[in-house]
Amino acid sequence: MRDRKYLFSGADWFSVERNQLQKMSVEIAGVNGERLLNTRLMI
Repeated sequence: MRDRKYLFSGADWFSVERNQLQKMSVEIAGVNGERLLNTRLMI
């Protein structure tokens, strides 16, 4: 049984992780591949 006194004890962490992975996938898919490949590295 969960103790409701803890902060975030009621959070569904699997849903949070799934949402973050979906957002990350959308952001990565939106990156222009040509621009990424043609980026000059300053080393």
